[in-house]
Amino acid sequence: EFNVNEDVELPNVREVSEYIKNAKENNTLVLLSNIQLNMAELDKKISASNFMPTLSTNLDYGYSGSASDVGVFKSASSIGYTGSVSLKWNLFDGFKKQRALEKAKINIEVNTNKKQQTLLNIEKEVQNYYDALSHNIKLLKLENKNKVVAKINLERSKDLLNNGSITSFQFRQAQLNLLQIENRINNLNYAIKVYDYQLLRMTNELIK
Repeated sequence: EFNVNEDVELPNVREVSEYIKNAKENNTLVLLSNIQLNMAELDKKISASNFMPTLSTNLDYGYSGSASDVGVFKSASSIGYTGSVSLKWNLFDGFKKQRALEKAKINIEVNTNKKQQTLLNIEKEVQNYYDALSHNIKLLKLENKNKVVAKINLERSKDLLNNGSITSFQFRQAQLNLLQIENRINNLNYAIKVYDYQLLRMTNELIK
């Protein structure tokens, strides 16, 4: 006898737009793309800052004094701070700074394009899983209706077999029909679980 679990609970399927939105915000590949892009932008800021002048400061504390000519007692003294500020530019470094900045800009562009492609791929993949999930749920509902009809037909076939209206072969065909439907229902339940799992994986909701 073929056993079928009739108590399988269907997943709570949301709108596809919600799955896509959550995937674009929380998918691991998107989070990694964001990190790479942020690092590229930080690298650009560091490279750009190398073109700024270097600020140097100097602060001193001391005593200074002076005396007048011999015979006339006049003197002056002071105790205090003295300081200076200077700016320094490195005008020529073999274009190293310029090359580093250009490389950083290119890196940002590359990572931006990679992120956009990642988002497109994720949206497409989510849509495919969603379509497959929805399609299998519809098929499951249809097969459950077919199962009800097949059970009724099997009971009727038993009566017909008992009164000699049909052969044992025809009765066996009614049994096989029900078993095939139950087999398809089991397969559909499994497929639904798989596609629901994939959607939760894409939206990074498995760990919640």
